[in-house]
Amino acid sequence: RRGEHRQAEVTGGCGGCGGCGGWGGGEDLAPFWQQNLKAFIQINNLDDRCTQALSDLGKMQALQVMGLAGRENSFVIRGVRNPCAAVMQRVGKAQAGIGGFEPYLQLPRLLEDFIEINSIDERGGEVLR
Repeated sequence: RRGEHRQAEVTGGCGGCGGCGGWGGGEDLAPFWQQNLKAFIQINNLDDRCTQALSDLGKMQALQVMGLAGRENSFVIRGVRNPCAAVMQRVGKAQAGIGGFEPYLQLPRLLEDFIEINSIDERGGEVLR
């Protein structure tokens, strides 16, 4: 596992071995990623094939697919006919290392998704922003 920590310093994540938290900083910035994955599957109404593909990913790849790491993707999948096909495309990119692994680059988008999904009113949305 020592080599994975070195990889974390170079690529921004070791794949979730637990020792470095996935970002090489010693702090786990996504300790509940598996719960996030379950929510992602439910919110986007993903089928069993997609669910299995996501379950087979390492931590950093799963976070990237969910839009919690990297510069692409969003947690809520919009504007597609087949959300599972979109997720499978994301899985392929994550496995190829495309999109980066820096955490929470899409924070403004994540916040807007949170506001929408939870039906938070305008005043509450302004407070969160």
